[in-house]
Amino acid sequence: MRVALVNNFFFPRLSGSSHLTEALATGLAAHGHEVLVVTSAQGAPVGEEDRNGYRVVRLSCRALPAMPFAMRYDVNFAASPGNVREVFATLDEFGPEIVHQHGQFFDLTWITGVWARRRRIPSALTVHTALTHTTPAYAGILWLADQVIVRPFLKVARPSVVVV
Repeated sequence: MRVALVNNFFFPRLSGSSHLTEALATGLAAHGHEVLVVTSAQGAPVGEEDRNGYRVVRLSCRALPAMPFAMRYDVNFAASPGNVREVFATLDEFGPEIVHQHGQFFDLTWITGVWARRRRIPSALTVHTALTHTTPAYAGILWLADQVIVRPFLKVARPSVVVV
């Protein structure tokens, strides 16, 4: 089976979801599946690499500094016209039988969700983090972003959802 794993966070960028994505990629490849990881290049060079029996494609990105709004987490964004073209071409060439996305509010999830929907390829989305905040004003902004940005993209992509 050909599996595309998508996560804005991947090694060397450490997070719980990057560890899970790496473990899934390594395990699937060890069992004979063809695996492609699509990620941002935060902390690593843009381009492709072979890692533990699977292929990693790293896209250019812009990272926000670790701010109180983002709970001091450094979030990155990879959406650009060039990256959208590259993701679509890479996935068309790889031909995944399923796309497994990590993180409902990351732009690579939205880009690959649109690709999968257009190609009628099943997608699964693992939700790792709720959009919440301890500061009421920030919580309100995140709720609004969830309603106006995240949910409409997910309605377009219609992935199967796994909540961790």
